[in-house]
Order: sequence, then C-alpha cells, then structure tokens
Amino acid sequence: MSVLLSMVAPTTAQSSQIFVDGQNVGPVDVPLGAVAVFDLSGPASQPFLWVIGLSSYNLNTPYGTLGVDPWASDSVWWFNGFNPSHFNYAVSNLPVTGTFTWFDVPFPTPPSGENFHTQAWVLDPTHPEGAVLTNTIEVVSVDGPPLIEGTQPNYGQAGSAILVTGQNFSPVGELTTVKVGDTVCPSLAGETSWVTALLPLDVESGPVTIETAGGTSGGNVHDVTSWCASITTPILEQNAPAVSVGRTTIIGGIAVQGERDQYQIHCEEGDELFCEVYAWDPNTQMITGSSNTANPFFDPTIRILSGPVPIAEDDDSGPQLNAGIGIFGGTVWFVADQTADYTVEIDTYLNLGFGNYILIMGTRSPGVQAIGVTSLQPNVARVGDTVNLYASGVNGGLPSEYTVWIGTTPVVPTAVQAGRIDFVVPTGANSEQVNITGPLGTSVHPTNRIQSWLSVINPAMYFAGTHTSPIQPGDTVHGTILTGTIPDDFTFDVIGGNLYSIEVTAFDNATGRAVTGGFLGPNPLDPDIRVTDPSTGAVLITEGNGGPGFNAWIGSPTSPAFVAPFTGTLALRVQAFFGVSTGSYIINIRDVTP
Repeated sequence: MSVLLSMVAPTTAQSSQIFVDGQNVGPVDVPLGAVAVFDLSGPASQPFLWVIGLSSYNLNTPYGTLGVDPWASDSVWWFNGFNPSHFNYAVSNLPVTGTFTWFDVPFPTPPSGENFHTQAWVLDPTHPEGAVLTNTIEVVSVDGPPLIEGTQPNYGQAGSAILVTGQNFSPVGELTTVKVGDTVCPSLAGETSWVTALLPLDVESGPVTIETAGGTSGGNVHDVTSWCASITTPILEQNAPAVSVGRTTIIGGIAVQGERDQYQIHCEEGDELFCEVYAWDPNTQMITGSSNTANPFFDPTIRILSGPVPIAEDDDSGPQLNAGIGIFGGTVWFVADQTADYTVEIDTYLNLGFGNYILIMGTRSPGVQAIGVTSLQPNVARVGDTVNLYASGVNGGLPSEYTVWIGTTPVVPTAVQAGRIDFVVPTGANSEQVNITGPLGTSVHPTNRIQSWLSVINPAMYFAGTHTSPIQPGDTVHGTILTGTIPDDFTFDVIGGNLYSIEVTAFDNATGRAVTGGFLGPNPLDPDIRVTDPSTGAVLITEGNGGPGFNAWIGSPTSPAFVAPFTGTLALRVQAFFGVSTGSYIINIRDVTP
C-alpha cells in the first residue's frame, strides 16, 4: 500500500526542477529496496543545495515555495555546494550539459508507507534574487513486487495443497492470487513470506505465479523450483498398465545410457495427447533438473510414436531441461490423427546420462495452440512422394486454407484434418525447413530444427558399397560408419566456378528417417565432412554441424555453398565427429549454381 500525503505545488514553473524516476510532480511511489533515480536540472555550472526530510513545509519565500522543513531534526543536506566542509561539496555543482543525477535506494527495508520530501536550492543568475527553489517531490515507499523462492512440493494432485515461499506476499484476504499456469488456485492461508493454495480439478502443470497489489512474480517456465506438475497417484514403471487410458503418472528410470522406456496410451482421433517427463530425485522426492542430488546429469527426452515411427519429440520444453509435449509454455503439441494406441518413449538427450524420472501423460480436448510443424512422415522423400505433416494449430478445414512451405517453395496440401496436413513433394524442391500458413498464422521454425526438416533425395538412392564411380550432382548415397575411427571416402565431379551443396545426414535404417546426430556412442552417427583436392591432399572445406540436428551441411540456408576451384574430380570424406559415434547416413550433392 502507499500513503499519499499532500505536497506543495509550485505556483509558477521554476527554472530548476527535480525529477524522481522521471516525474517532477509527486507523490512518486518507490518499491522497497528499489533504486530510484533523482535528477536535478538548472543553470549549468551553478552550485546547489539538496535537502531531504520527513517533514513537509509550506512557506512562501522570494525564491519560491519552501516545501521541506530544513530545520527539522530529520532533515539531511545531502548535497551542499555552499559549504566547503560538506562531504558532497565537490560534486554539488550542476554539470555543463544534461542534469545532475543521483541513484539511491531510499527505502531499503520495510515497513512500507514511509515517505520523505526532497527539494533543492540552486543559484540562478537569471533570477531576481540570484537563486531559486525547485519544486518539492514527495517520495513514498510501497510494497515491492512479490518474489517466489520455491514451491513445496513442486507437484500435486487435484484437491491437494502446495506451499509457496518467498517475499513481499500479502496476507490471505489482501489481494494475494496464486496461479499454476493460467489456473487460479484458491489461497488457504498465508503471510508475507508464504502462502498455501489448493490445486483445483482443472489444473494443468505449469509455473507458479503470485499476484499482489505490489505486482506479479513467477511464471518462469524454466525454473523447476517454482513449478507445479499436475499428477495423479504415481505408479512404478513395473506396474504400468499395458495400455493407459486417461491421465497416468509413472515413476521410472533409465538405468544405462541408450536405454529407452516405452509406455502405451489410447487416444481418440482429434484428441490432444500430452506427455511430460521430469528428472526425479528419490532422495528429496522432488522433480528436479541439473540440481538433482541422485543423477545431476540426467536430461530426459520424450517422444510419441505411431507404430515404430516417432511423430512428435521434445527434449527441453519443460523447466530446467525437462521435456514435454503439450506442456505449458512449450513448443510441441500433438493431436491424434486417428483412434489408436500410441507409444510414449523416454530416453536421454543424445543418449547421454541416466537416472530416475516421473512421467505424466494423458489425453484432453485440444486447447489453443500455436501453429507449427510437429513432425514429417516420411522426412526423407523424393519428388512426387506424399508426406504426412503432423501439426499444431490445425483444426481441419479445406486444403485451400493452408499453404505448406518447403523453404520458400509454396505447396498446396492435398488433404487436411485435425492435427495433420498431407502434401506432395513438388518438382524443384530441395532439402529445407518446412513451415505452414493457416487461419492461425504462419509457423517460423529455426533452420537447425530436425523435427520440421525435409530431406529431399534423388529418385535412385545408391549404396556406398556398390557406388564406386564418382558421385554426380543430384545423386543420393547411403552409407554406414561401422567404426568411429574409420571414415568412408568418395569422389565427386565438379565444374570449376560452380556452387555445390553437400549434405550429410544421420539416418535411421529401421524407420527410414533422418535423425539428430549422435555424439558419444553408437547410432546415430554425428557426421563430419571434408572435401580435398586428391592430387595435392589440400583440404578445401570442412563442416560438422551446419545442418539440422548436429548434421553436416555445406551450402545450407545459413552457410555459403562450396565453390569448385577447378573442373575435375574432388575427394569427399565422411567421418564421425571426433571419431566416436557410428551409424548410417545419406549424402546429397547438388549443383546450386544460379
């Protein structure tokens, strides 16, 4: 709250003025502990006296109205350019240009409602009396915005209570509002440093927000300590049902690097399937991130599979590197395009680390979603192939209401339904990010996002073991690095001065999909490419992560194409980055000369 006392307004505009936080008429509210900016303007190079005091005054003088009682015991001459013994005497002169600026924390501690008045007296050769009093500004302390320090526990079932701790809360009944995500949670009890709130039936996982008369705090989707995950009664992974129906919470664990846990859930066509996975600390019984005391390097990844094919994936939309599809503040949503049992799969980012997790999954009616590409199936396709584009923000409609963009190439869909758009790869399309335009707007996906990337290949894909002649621009070659330290070598023909795109992408033989490159283990490969002059051995260009998902691409939308130095044959080496990972890959070489 703030206490607003009367102030003395100047009868005429003074040649010198005081401003507090840019205001020259008070009262000016300053939150407790906040820095206020005091400015004094006036004739250049003139000395001034600046006083602050708790007591106001109202005395007409030849220099203007005196609004601060300078004789009160609580008054302080903070700056005094007329007294050489004053500790601020040396700086108590107005600058030649601009204003004299003073930063201060006037109310470092409670209680709120305290106030003081400030005024200055400035020498002014243009004034009949040779000096002038400025306006008087009242500065009032107000409660600062609330600050959330934590939520205990940071998960809960509908009908249970959570404890939110912090600073500058208002006692219950004095305008303290608690939210989880966008859902208001009734306050049960509280004081200035804590509040308990009831989780209602419709609550979904999200960041905790506190609103008071002093402002709003929280809502940080990256902070796991002030998060609240909406759970049901947890069950252990060994007791998970064969097929879940409705919201389910499972506590499980990735025991070794490379392990993948899978759970089945039934979903009706048109329903949203959501799933969230958090690192779980069994020591503290809390959801965590890198602060986990049991497994501090566990970074979970989550996918939705239709059969063996991943059609939605996320690795860090949750707080503190946790993952979620359909999670509050996230970027990936999935709406079922058919009634079926889907698989929710959990592993670790880049197959690194292991640890315990808590999984929340379920179905619901789709809410408002940003338009975006969730995935493409297939994501390796030829001209004339049909691609199923799984999307958020697509609620059905006519194909003419949507446009698919392969890079800058527009494509009219062949079919649209809730959560999916079908299109045919047109002639002239190259490997690019895919975006969509529809009634809800246009998606804008970054160029390094593998989930919305389409690899357009040659109608004939050659296999490295049988393709011994030089690769020609337009060819696609499939190969496999069996041992990380042993590369694959090829040659390809070029025309001097022409521009070439050389794209090498990790490939999953089981699903026929381009995938994110691996790093410290087998399958998938993290590809690295090198082009050399075979006659001299000179390295002409190297590349390791210019493509989406740590794949390699020379001549990507964000990197320049390779300029052939002469007409002839060059050497191309495909190898594992740092000689560590193994796995399959595909090579696309194109002449992209305008």
